[in-house]
Amino acid sequence: MKCKIPKIVLFILLSCTLALTSGIPLATAQDAQRFCVVDPIAPVVKEPGFKYKEATLQKGGYYLLEDAPDIQDVVVYGNHVAVRRVAGKYAKDWGELLGEDGDKLGYVPMKSLQPLPIYTKTETKYFWSKKTKPDLFLQPGKYSVSNKYGFSLLKGETASCVGEYGAPDGQRWLLLIFSTAEWTGYAGVGARYAWGRESDFLRLETYKPDFGTALPEDMPTRIRGNLDDNRSDYSFDPNQLARIAKYGFWIDPAPVLVGNIMADDMADSYTNTAEFVPQFITTDIYFHAWHLIFDRMLQKTEEKFFSKALERYLTAAVAELDARAKNISAAHPEAPRDAILTARDMLMLPLALLADPQSSPERRLSPAAVMEYRKILAAEERGNSAVTGAVTDYTLYRPRSHYTITPALSRYFRAMSFLGDATLRLGVRDERERRLNASAIALLCLVTDSRNVRPLYDEFAEPLRFMMGNADDNAVDDYGEVVRKLVAGDEESVTTPRVAEALHPVLVAASRPPRIADKPSSRPNMTEAERAEEAGGFRLIGKSFVYDAYVFAKLTSPAVGTNEEPRNLPAPEDVMTVLGSDAAYKLTNRYTEKYKNYGFNRRVLMDGTPAFLASAEADTAYSTWLRVLADSFADSGSPQFFYRDGGLWEWKKLLTASASWAELKHDTVLYAKQSGAEMGAGGEWIPGQYEPPRPRGYVDPEPQAFSRILRATKKMQRLLDLLKKSSLQYADGEYEHKLETFAKLCTTALDVAEKEARNQPLSVDDFADIEMLARAFTSDLLLPEGMFMADDDASAEQVKMALVTDVATDYLSGRVLHVATGTPRKIFVYVNDNSAGPRITVGYVYSYYEFVRAIGEGRTTDEEWKALVYDEKRQDELEALRPSWYKRLQF
Repeated sequence: MKCKIPKIVLFILLSCTLALTSGIPLATAQDAQRFCVVDPIAPVVKEPGFKYKEATLQKGGYYLLEDAPDIQDVVVYGNHVAVRRVAGKYAKDWGELLGEDGDKLGYVPMKSLQPLPIYTKTETKYFWSKKTKPDLFLQPGKYSVSNKYGFSLLKGETASCVGEYGAPDGQRWLLLIFSTAEWTGYAGVGARYAWGRESDFLRLETYKPDFGTALPEDMPTRIRGNLDDNRSDYSFDPNQLARIAKYGFWIDPAPVLVGNIMADDMADSYTNTAEFVPQFITTDIYFHAWHLIFDRMLQKTEEKFFSKALERYLTAAVAELDARAKNISAAHPEAPRDAILTARDMLMLPLALLADPQSSPERRLSPAAVMEYRKILAAEERGNSAVTGAVTDYTLYRPRSHYTITPALSRYFRAMSFLGDATLRLGVRDERERRLNASAIALLCLVTDSRNVRPLYDEFAEPLRFMMGNADDNAVDDYGEVVRKLVAGDEESVTTPRVAEALHPVLVAASRPPRIADKPSSRPNMTEAERAEEAGGFRLIGKSFVYDAYVFAKLTSPAVGTNEEPRNLPAPEDVMTVLGSDAAYKLTNRYTEKYKNYGFNRRVLMDGTPAFLASAEADTAYSTWLRVLADSFADSGSPQFFYRDGGLWEWKKLLTASASWAELKHDTVLYAKQSGAEMGAGGEWIPGQYEPPRPRGYVDPEPQAFSRILRATKKMQRLLDLLKKSSLQYADGEYEHKLETFAKLCTTALDVAEKEARNQPLSVDDFADIEMLARAFTSDLLLPEGMFMADDDASAEQVKMALVTDVATDYLSGRVLHVATGTPRKIFVYVNDNSAGPRITVGYVYSYYEFVRAIGEGRTTDEEWKALVYDEKRQDELEALRPSWYKRLQF
């Protein structure tokens, strides 16, 4: 295909040529008349009278004009051009083509042109096509574009109008302006135009949408996906239109299985959507993108910062402990060494778990620690710890979530799992064990609070607290001060029987009971207070208190129910209810009569949740995301029919929030405490096709959710700033850039959603932004640095969005509750406003699952779950794991 000569060069060439012509007068823009090009394509030549071969229709349905040296450019059907007739022998057949500024572009054959009627020029106005394939013309009522060139509009598309014409027969016409799909051929000179009957269009500037209803006859039966309006990406049958008309939206039950995932299933689904489809930007894609950025940033930080900082702290603590042990032996040779050995095991075991097994870390462990090390690696049984004596569920030590991606992450998972789980208990009945644990706790506090160790501990612990919150169990900061007071001036006496005996009541008095009991209890039918007392004790780096786990704890046995009718496993809708979901509240009503105290505890939690989420304790990255979910349930005030169809959109909100919560639990499974309930071309010219109007999509009208996502993103930026200040001086330019990019995308969505919720008109720029958002979630944003696409088996697994995590345990029956996400589903949403009229937009939402699995089968990993989700032959098996309430969205 021939390249056009730049206008400035063309102008110089034409000026020289005109000087040699036989008396053709110079023209001005004011002398010119406006014409419409009605031939498929016509040449622009250097001199009038040039003999050229007319364009011919090719087998592919397009026209082709053969090239010649004198042809400098072309005009194509639909161009409106300024032409001045020339004098002399060429006056009848040729005209001088002028540019917008009156510059001379060459000569065009007059037989290819028709004078434009006298019409009224207007500012750009927008008109909605009432019908599929309204006839369009190059001149009012003549030269059909639709019949000759196969271009028209589809019902629901919005065209731009720049002029109006009243014909002598009384019919009114609209002058519609289009762009050219330049990849199909040449655009000619300027824009492309076509006339349409006003009766075929709805004038949007005076349109008043009815937000109270949706009629099938107002909806398009097809949505264009490409240039050819005889084909479409989506065709709707009467049943589908009836569903959308009744509820305002419809979720296609068919799984979206992307053949070759480049960045992510849902992101690719948006990116791969055909160009002219009006897209619905869901909160789902934003929630999901935040998870991907957060989770991969966390992976990188764990490998490059947290694991190193943890190793530094533990190594320094062991050295400090060994030095103190020598001093103790010298000062009190009669003091038993069992507390020193226990304290050393508490430090050496996580160090060994961090180490590469090829380095034989077992050699540095005590016999008891070796037994514990092997149980942790096996991650199979439930029994008493060889180090702490507490009943331990070793299945919790099985690496899952993103911790299976690399061996280093798996080792970090085991080490942190031990630190967050191993408890030196104060509530044991055996007197000797009480004294031993009291001394070991005191020794670990003194070691950690020492001058050489405390800075290293804080460098690790502070970012963790910033991200997740304070530990739910007692730790160094709870006991350190009382220990120092008790042994002041004689720290070497900490393991003597006399001091050990005095330490126990002091530590008990300083203790705070855990709000979440996550340990199996020693006997059945224990009360809440008894379980808290038994579970209480010291954890070196305990798991964080998180509000959703607290909700589970308060809505399961023994807090609710009876011995005869216990509630040993919670339901995810418990959390969604207290976060504000009306749909979830309806679901949990069934528990109020079945389980004693459920209704009362639910009300207390619902009343207290807003205050907690606004408190200083909730000023963490984790709780900030719970606030995102809570805000997503709030009413934005949107008048859209799908938003106010009688409540079904609340169930879509529940789907989105539940799946996002599953991602949050998956990402933080290592740090958040989990509740445990018990009894409780080159030589030719081709005219380009008209480009259809740009699609007019929509953003989920949830400005409060987008605003809160923006805050959560800024929270993660502050975490990176905190890591920079450590002695490791950890800087992550990659995720600083990703978070900044994502923040801009949040701001764009927020701006559009605010307009929508207030029913303010959307501009052309807003619609362009929506198109941009649909394709903004790219590999550069979502994939780790250096991984531009899934080009090997390992990375191909990483880009699959499905995931699973365990969120609660029933120790009495040996069951584990799992939540999971699968592949995306397509959602069709009816939108109506005076910016683009009634239309059907297309977006993507999560799929979500819940299931219970026996502890003996192991806690489910992402690898096991993806094997099910991405097996096309097992989709019926997968659908059986949907929560029962999802049927409400299968209308």
